[in-house]
Amino acid sequence: MREAVIVIGAGIAGLSAAFRLQQSGFAVQVLEASDQVGGRMVTLDHRGYRIDLAVSVLPTTYGRMLALIEDAGLGDQIEATSDLVGILRDGRVHRSRSSSKLDGVRTSLLSFGSKLVLMRAMFDAWRAGDQLSWDDLGRAAPLDHESAATYARRRLNAELLDYVVNPACRGLFLSSPEQVSAVDLLFTLRNILGGGFFSSRTGVDFLPKGLASRLDVRLNTRVMSVHPSSDGVELVLQAAGGAQEHKSAA
Repeated sequence: MREAVIVIGAGIAGLSAAFRLQQSGFAVQVLEASDQVGGRMVTLDHRGYRIDLAVSVLPTTYGRMLALIEDAGLGDQIEATSDLVGILRDGRVHRSRSSSKLDGVRTSLLSFGSKLVLMRAMFDAWRAGDQLSWDDLGRAAPLDHESAATYARRRLNAELLDYVVNPACRGLFLSSPEQVSAVDLLFTLRNILGGGFFSSRTGVDFLPKGLASRLDVRLNTRVMSVHPSSDGVELVLQAAGGAQEHKSAA
């Protein structure tokens, strides 16, 4: 008999964990309080348009996500997306590809001096090393003492703040550089830029929906409490109608 595991929450983290546990031989059930899976990784259909509430494109440097997609048999649902970026300056749109280092060298968006100064940020991202790890961003805590804007003013210059840092923060994090940590900027330089992007025609929620279709997911079920028991744990669940039930797991 397979050991039972209960995963609380059918967001992308919970579904990914549940899928990997199921692959490892566990009998997994996912409990979700809402009436849909995905958490914040949701796609809405509005007047004929698909709107992703989370990210709309994903970088190809997300190696583990790509492996998860392939392992779940969802590889045919993704496709390459353009990595062409346009930044407006003085009435002209300067275009470059995020995957092309040569585009960054050739662009007339920045002065030659600013291109040299930008190497400081590249060096800082490289020097941080494992502090900017995918596995444990907590290692970056010593670097998390200033905003991206403060970092740019201290370490770079005004031109780079206006035409590199500001567009990057607003495009990737949907926020101003004053509200984004310098850690996010350095993490992006080290781990995200330099590759391509991918997406799905059906929207970003193809992944949580695809994972959920391969799992035992129970919606409209709120976990009220979890208590240790002699056999494992006991959960108190509440269904949408308000009825409560007790459930045990080893």
